[in-house]
Amino acid sequence: MYHSGAGFLEMIIVVAAQVVVPHVEMPQVTALVLLCTFVGSSVGGTVAGAIYNGNFKDALHRHLGSQATEDTINAVYNSITSLDIPAQGSTERTAVNLAYSDVLRDMTYSAVATSAICVIIAFFVPDHRLKEARNLLTSSADTPDGEDQARGTALSARNAALPSEVQIVKT
Repeated sequence: MYHSGAGFLEMIIVVAAQVVVPHVEMPQVTALVLLCTFVGSSVGGTVAGAIYNGNFKDALHRHLGSQATEDTINAVYNSITSLDIPAQGSTERTAVNLAYSDVLRDMTYSAVATSAICVIIAFFVPDHRLKEARNLLTSSADTPDGEDQARGTALSARNAALPSEVQIVKT
């Protein structure tokens, strides 16, 4: 589910970034946006791992109490799918589930806080309307030279003679 949501957002961010740069700079801005996406994903994974490593053992101690052995806590901490974890339906397993929920709650709080900051920043981003142009800026490299204009004029003349379903497009 995460990746589908991230994919939708990533495409919106890439298009929004491409709209505000000249056509010749689209590869650079696309690379920069994707770089930031991957670095952000790595930082998020690192923060999640730090929260897990820093909080899970304490949460296990807190929820299992004095009935837990150090071997049980280490087995659960090292692999949540280990065969050494308490059996399903036992009070120990319920305590492990609560400890895991505590850690996931902390991860969720950090993700929501980061998202809230991004939402606040979004209110300060200018609202650009893209009309028929390729982007909002035009550099000198984007303007057609004499040869391109002549080719465009020739294509326009040919298109005028063709039915509307068939048009020649300049590539």
